Amino acid sequence: RSRRHREFNFDQRVYGLQAAFHKGLQTGAVEHTLTYGVDGTWTETRQKRDGYQVLANGQASSTILPDAFPVRDFPITRTTELGLYAQDEMRFADGRFSLVPGVRVDHYELRPDVDGIFAADNPGVAVSDLTKTSVSPKLGMVWRFADQWSLFAGYAHGFRSPPYNDVNLGFTNVAFGYTAIPNADLKPETSDGLELGVRWASPAAYVSVSGYYNDYKDFIESQRQVGINSQGLIVFQSQNVADAEIYGAELKAGVDIGKLSSALDGWSVNSAVAWSRGQNKTEDVPLESIDPLRGTVGIAFDRDTWGVELAGTFARRKDRLPPATGTSPPFAPAGYGVLDLMAHWEFAPGAKLNVGVFNLGDRRYIDYAAITTALATNSAVIDRFTQPGRTVSANLSVSW
Repeated sequence: RSRRHREFNFDQRVYGLQAAFHKGLQTGAVEHTLTYGVDGTWTETRQKRDGYQVLANGQASSTILPDAFPVRDFPITRTTELGLYAQDEMRFADGRFSLVPGVRVDHYELRPDVDGIFAADNPGVAVSDLTKTSVSPKLGMVWRFADQWSLFAGYAHGFRSPPYNDVNLGFTNVAFGYTAIPNADLKPETSDGLELGVRWASPAAYVSVSGYYNDYKDFIESQRQVGINSQGLIVFQSQNVADAEIYGAELKAGVDIGKLSSALDGWSVNSAVAWSRGQNKTEDVPLESIDPLRGTVGIAFDRDTWGVELAGTFARRKDRLPPATGTSPPFAPAGYGVLDLMAHWEFAPGAKLNVGVFNLGDRRYIDYAAITTALATNSAVIDRFTQPGRTVSANLSVSW
């Protein structure tokens, strides 16, 4: 009988810079609020899996099938993200109408560093650099057409660079019959989006209903199941979908109960429901990465320095999935509902304690958003995506 020791390390160091500026001015009857700034992050990401086993004869071996340790699933990667932005909020007609044009310029660089560990674990795997600059305009509008009522609309051009672990991922698990391969040709994703909605707000309550439509070019679909290789392993790879669309609707509502009755001061209820649908227009199949119908509702009691909240999260069964690529249909998680109880206490200026009991009912469920790769109904790893049972957490934050 052997003893096994494993050590998984993930180290990410992020350095950031942010600067934002605001300026108010007036031109004739139009009031302007200018906002402009810069933000940037420099990130280095390292990941390594290591281990060994002590065999029955007392000898140590760094091979624990299917791995010969140490291994890296992606190379050491350095990324640079820089952004410049500016917008002008223009208010007309005594503030009843607002127009907000803006623009953002993004520059992204990805630089992998293939060391001996990654090269030995992924022989013949080509990695790639990536450099991209994108200009993203936007235009927003708000019309306050009556007391407590407003209509809002907007257009935005979007840009998303490929994550480092989508471009250069390399991982094989022979025991479970799958492999994930890199995609050196992965391109940034761009989109054009429209939003339209109406909002009602009073001192005691609010309701907001909105709909949106996004048209994507080179949509990044992470870890798609793309077939079976010559060794009989299921192959996963992040790929671009040339043309895709995502559309949906959101409903948000809340009540400050204390504004309705002084005897209930501090009590409030907030809720939200989101529905979305995505389509791969290139292949005329549903997008894998779209969450099912999802809603939240919470009741809270707050005082100046402390508060508690009971929150529920509910999700419908995932019913739109791409067709199966193997002999077994794709896995569709069941719907679920969970309750969480949270509390906070600001016991000193800038010092805050947060505690929570999550999944109060200790329910076993799988959140579709946590499934990072396509799964078949007969997959041996489905249980790995089961969410934690009842858990307790606490954290302390101090700011000055």
